[in-house]
Amino acid sequence: MADGKVHAREAQRVEWDVIVVGAGMGGGALGHRLARSGRKVLFVEKGRSTLPGTPGTIRAAVPELAEPMAAISAAAYYDALARAGR
Repeated sequence: MADGKVHAREAQRVEWDVIVVGAGMGGGALGHRLARSGRKVLFVEKGRSTLPGTPGTIRAAVPELAEPMAAISAAAYYDALARAGR
């Protein structure tokens, strides 16, 4: 799990507080907030990202950027919801 990925067998051995299905904008922001509050979060993705420059690539290549990027993304998401009156 050094690269942040958990394989199926490993995931079964851990007691997760939350399992987020889909790590898109909503799932990513929610999982980030829950993890920051101390919860053990497992993201489950249907596929894997293979295009250069995608969030999965960034997480793997530059892990120190992943959390700040997720925080900025979450803030922008909630700001957009507020502007839309939701």
